[in-house]
Amino acid sequence: TYIERIFAHHKCSDIIVYMEGGKKDTPAEQKPEEVKKVEASITPAPNAASILVAPVAEKAPEKPIEKPIEKPIEKPAEKVEQKPTEKPAEKKEDDEDLGVMYKKMVSNFPEELKPKFVAIKHLADKREALEDQMQKEMDEIEKKYALLYKPIDGARDELINGKRVPLPEELAKLEEFKKPITTEEKPELDFEELKKSVGFPGFWLKTLQNSRVIGPNIEKHDEPILKHLTSIKHDILEDNSYKLVFTFAPNEYFKNAELTKTLMMDKDDREMCKEAKGTEIEWNPGKNVTQKIIKKKQKAKKSKQVREVEKTVDQDSFFSFFKSKKAPDMDEEGDEESGDEEKEKLIDELEKDINIGEELANEIIPRAIYYYMDLIESDDDDMPEGSDEDEEEVSDDEDKGGHAKAAKKKKDKKESGEGAEVGAGQGQNEGGNKPADKKECKNQQLSTMSTTLISK
Repeated sequence: TYIERIFAHHKCSDIIVYMEGGKKDTPAEQKPEEVKKVEASITPAPNAASILVAPVAEKAPEKPIEKPIEKPIEKPAEKVEQKPTEKPAEKKEDDEDLGVMYKKMVSNFPEELKPKFVAIKHLADKREALEDQMQKEMDEIEKKYALLYKPIDGARDELINGKRVPLPEELAKLEEFKKPITTEEKPELDFEELKKSVGFPGFWLKTLQNSRVIGPNIEKHDEPILKHLTSIKHDILEDNSYKLVFTFAPNEYFKNAELTKTLMMDKDDREMCKEAKGTEIEWNPGKNVTQKIIKKKQKAKKSKQVREVEKTVDQDSFFSFFKSKKAPDMDEEGDEESGDEEKEKLIDELEKDINIGEELANEIIPRAIYYYMDLIESDDDDMPEGSDEDEEEVSDDEDKGGHAKAAKKKKDKKESGEGAEVGAGQGQNEGGNKPADKKECKNQQLSTMSTTLISK
């Protein structure tokens, strides 16, 4: 040790060691044993040690004193844990893990502070273990009740599709509804059509249209198909994943009796979606509503004659929901502009799928009759008039979950510097605060989203 080397060098018992912040000078008669006790209780530091030599140690030169001083300079460097840098390169995802970040930070703390930080981390780990256990038990309860819901949902489908009349037990509270109650709420229902049918014609179309999340995604050309929708089911899978099953009556549009959408979530994070798998729709000729044919005028180079050519392009449709999508790898390098645009588009589509899936599983399926009657008010209905639309869009993006959100967060962090400049300068025209064009408007929105996500 530092002190032992000094004793070995001077070979005398009259040396008194004094260290700033330590115990008082050790009496000469106690000598090495007491000095060792002092040494064990004090961490040597290069600027906290000075050596006092008794008169008998006149021969001690200055050089031997300088050598021990060099050692303490190296010692603190040796004490800093180098493990994080010596290990092979870890995945970037691990860098965002709180446990890894905590370990890296605390490993560089002073030695006397580490015990209490390690102890409190131990308690945090114990609490997280209990939370994991609770979540597992809740998942089992959720699966148990999902099985109990099935016969009830099946009976509801029978009523909706007019396969039977109401049972006596289902009419136990009929008397409570016989006396009209004054209300300003009047659902937009076709009573004449309902009287002619045993069931509820167009039930699921109207239910989906009344959803503030799903309704805007239903186009006019989707409506005739959704009138054939007879059931929507929610099946819980392993590792936080789930499947949505849409059952259709025979129709002229496609051959499938069922269309499914499976959202594959991360097993450790139920808010992260890795992949969205959908059924490939077997469209009948000329009935694919996710595409349209456009005519373009084309001029021949040689003859200069103008002719019309037809081109098939994608168009907005609710049935685009059933296309399979996979979360992009934001760390993968490619063409900077076109690659980023494609990833951004894919992320937006995946986020839309996640929102629709969550709305169906958590709202539409369990509360279908209330959506059919248009009794569910969204958060937007409570917003004061004149609210900024851009702020609403940012709010929606903040609320979106899944792997796509994590991927987008990485991208936004990477581009935060550029995006901030675009949002501050290029997003405005000379006449005022409105964006100059759609591209600049998009950049301005991405900048705002980036700032919000990073601040979180």
